[in-house]
Amino acid sequence: MKNSLIILTAFFMIACAATQPENKRVETHSKPVIIKHRPVVLFTGLVEYFDENKTRISSERLPDDILLYFALVPGGVFGNPDPAVSVVDVVDASRVFQLDLSNQYEAFDSVAKPLEARWKSAGLVVQPESTKIGRMGTFAYDQKYRSSLGSAGFIEPDSNSSLTLIYVGQSCTITGSMKSGHKSYSHNLSFPDKGFYWVKAQLIEKNTYQVENYYEGHANFAIYQSE
Repeated sequence: MKNSLIILTAFFMIACAATQPENKRVETHSKPVIIKHRPVVLFTGLVEYFDENKTRISSERLPDDILLYFALVPGGVFGNPDPAVSVVDVVDASRVFQLDLSNQYEAFDSVAKPLEARWKSAGLVVQPESTKIGRMGTFAYDQKYRSSLGSAGFIEPDSNSSLTLIYVGQSCTITGSMKSGHKSYSHNLSFPDKGFYWVKAQLIEKNTYQVENYYEGHANFAIYQSE
């Protein structure tokens, strides 16, 4: 069966995940409205494998044991993770992972930071400005050889849309538009309290995404075959 380790400072292992929301999504038309829903606490999902065209392929091509590594990217949604607090989960041939963050919020809060100036200049706005934020970075390795298996991230199982775990240190909103390469992202996010929350990037038109809260609580872990 699976092994889970907890690592704090260097390789502190924990597990990460989600609870079901209290309320269904409410449509908003201007400023984000704080909607009561629960933060991610416990989550179980499947590891899936995709080719370079993002087409689902058999996970039997993956090693028997996969090491999933998670670390927070502080102060924004792009950038390098801080390894001081990290999550590692070893997944066997069942391809099922379970992550538990129930007692780890203080550890992640210690490395989270307010939005960095470069992301403010790029167009993101966090209110209140003092709010600590971070994105959970996702990595996948061959457990035996410690070699990378390709890029990785969370996805919605039915649509394969990209999902992200965002950490916030208090009730807040994240709005604004920004570009990453040739892609544009418009944010309309609200969070009712401190914790990790799911966020979904919905493709609106070519190279244009709407980033919104994801309330369904269903997510898998995708590994993308290197080109």
